[in-house]
Order: sequence, then C-alpha cells, then structure tokens
Amino acid sequence: MAKFKHPQILTCSDLITGDVMFLQKNDWSRDHRRAHVANTEEEAAALLARGMADFAKNRVIDVYLV
Repeated sequence: MAKFKHPQILTCSDLITGDVMFLQKNDWSRDHRRAHVANTEEEAAALLARGMADFAKNRVIDVYLV
C-alpha cells in the first residue's frame, strides 16, 4: 500500500449491476457521502481487507482506495 497521505474511502463496482459502490460501516452504498472514511493507514488497510473479502466472495470487482 502506498504511504497514507489523506483520508480515504473504498470504492468498487457491483459484480451484477456494474454500479460504482462505496463501502459503509457494514455494507456497500451507491452514495459516496455514506462511505466510511479511513483516517489512518490502519483503517485504510482494514477497509481494503473488507473489500477484498467481498471480492473473494464474487460480490464486487475493481476494489480500491481513493
């Protein structure tokens, strides 16, 4: 992971609809304003791990932090 410089959110594409999604505390949302914001490198790593878990379950694709 690149050096943490600013708050980040996790985004992906929904595997079925192709919609852009943003990770909230417990699920995904199409509304970026509801996204859980990572304020530390550790929080960002946790968000990415959660997104990759959903990727492994074939729920989402193209998971990355922005």
